Amino acid sequence: MNLIAIETSTSCCSAALITETQEVEVKVISTKSQASLLAQMTDDILAQANLSKHDIDCVAFGSGPGSFNGVRAAASFAHAVSIANKVPIMAISTLKALAFGSISPTTKHVLSIIDARQNEVYFSAYSVEGSNISSILQKEHNLAKPEEIFIPKGTGWVVAICNGDNFESKLPPQIRNMTHSTVTEPTALSIGKLAQITRKENIHHTLSNAMPLYLRHPVKNETG
Repeated sequence: MNLIAIETSTSCCSAALITETQEVEVKVISTKSQASLLAQMTDDILAQANLSKHDIDCVAFGSGPGSFNGVRAAASFAHAVSIANKVPIMAISTLKALAFGSISPTTKHVLSIIDARQNEVYFSAYSVEGSNISSILQKEHNLAKPEEIFIPKGTGWVVAICNGDNFESKLPPQIRNMTHSTVTEPTALSIGKLAQITRKENIHHTLSNAMPLYLRHPVKNETG
């Protein structure tokens, strides 16, 4: 299966191609509109693999939470690819992708935190068994002030923080003192790998339910 994945929920815009024999990913840091980058990035990774758009079997995108404009751009692009190529589409949580990229052999739990601006953050917590990752909070996706974040009991915790300069000093001491992941943004490659796992579990999305995930209205003057 040739799977294209895209992730634009943060300032790191990435696209990845996963095939039976290779994985290719490109990243661009951009504070401007990322929609115009996606077509060129996907063309580039397909060319690297000697493939064309007609060879795509599935498309996945980071559905949020994150930048309102970025998530919307990824969803629109993925929907267009799905319709044009008549292939399945998968919407994957960016918090889950951030956690997935942070897994190491000793990781048992991951706390994912992404800057939501306005002195708030998006967060979630996951348990890890091998490459399987499961939400352990009552709601998988949460919005709160940094000092209000909580974690369940457990060992082997790692915290993955995206754009932490804006809020990390406000986190509870228990979280600030956790082992920090070296991964600081969700990536298209993690989105793609999670999409593969989801498909193997026979969980299928359609155009009607593969939608952006917004936990609040967009921030005024957001450009990301």
